[in-house]
Amino acid sequence: MGPGGTKESAIVLDVGLIVENELKRLGIKTVTTRRTDQFLSLAKRVEMANEAKADAFVSIHCNSAARPARGVETFVARRTKVSFPLAEAVQDWMTDEVRDIPDRGIKRANFYVLRHTKMAACLAELDFIHTPAGEADLNDADRRLRYGVAIARGVAEFLGVQAPITKKDPDEPKACGAMALADYAIESAKEILDMATLLKR
Repeated sequence: MGPGGTKESAIVLDVGLIVENELKRLGIKTVTTRRTDQFLSLAKRVEMANEAKADAFVSIHCNSAARPARGVETFVARRTKVSFPLAEAVQDWMTDEVRDIPDRGIKRANFYVLRHTKMAACLAELDFIHTPAGEADLNDADRRLRYGVAIARGVAEFLGVQAPITKKDPDEPKACGAMALADYAIESAKEILDMATLLKR
């Protein structure tokens, strides 16, 4: 839960349903572990994925840490030939769609849902909900839409399905130095504010 009371479960449910809708729009069959804000055990989520004989499994979360932090990252249980390409596609699309926070890359973790699913599997961490800035961004409907569409297109890319809209041109003009410095200053100020807020608690 964020410092303002935002529930992770509500944020990721919204993003998950966006992912579902986008995948269906691309002609990809989907199975969702939940469609309402209810709890399902990790074992049940794995069971549903394995029984469906899915080609890809994506678990969506909001991150948290002991210190102020920002950014998106994607986890795999191990660098396998099937799971790493899925994680790479999802991470690439998320960082392409949401460019104003750090790309924390792909990491390994021994998460239950990644260990026990029988298909390519990754776990996407959208941003850090425990900071005021992260919570505010996750509460933005447009940002959640961008996350959801990005994850879906990462899955589609992994499955070899061509999305109608491609990634932004990597050769597009970059921001001028002054703008980049201003963006850096704003993000630094947000991090300092987050740290001050946490120290008060």
